[in-house]
Amino acid sequence: MKSAVARQHSIQQPKKKLFEFGDERRSDNRSSSETVRAEFLSRILDTKVHIVFDLFASAYKPFTYVLEKSASEIEVISASVEAEIPEAAYIMRQPKFIRERALKLLVQDCNFLQKLEGADALCAALKSWAR
Repeated sequence: MKSAVARQHSIQQPKKKLFEFGDERRSDNRSSSETVRAEFLSRILDTKVHIVFDLFASAYKPFTYVLEKSASEIEVISASVEAEIPEAAYIMRQPKFIRERALKLLVQDCNFLQKLEGADALCAALKSWAR
C-alpha cells in the first residue's frame, strides 16, 4: 500500500532539480549560482523558445557592432589571456576559448557594457527585450 501511495505522490509532484549549495563566498559567480542560471536558461529554451529568438533578433546587430568597435581591445585582452595560459593547456589555448575569456573580461557585467563605446544600441535592445 505504501509503495502505491509513494508512486502516486511522485507522479503528482513535479521533478525537482537539486543544486549544490555551500559555497559561502559573497559572489555572483559561485558555481551554484552559475548552475542555477544555466538551468533557468535551459528551461526557457525548453518551454519558451520564442524568448531566445526574440533576444537574438533584437540584439544580434548591436552586439556585432560592439564587437567590431572593440576589435582592437579584444585583441589586446586575448593576447594577455593567451600569455597566462600554460603551453601544456592546449585545449584552453584554442582561439574560441581565448576569445570567450576575452569577451567575459571586456564585458564583465552590465556596468562594463554601458561604459563601452558604441554599446548604447545594445544596451537599449537588451533593456527592451528584458521588459
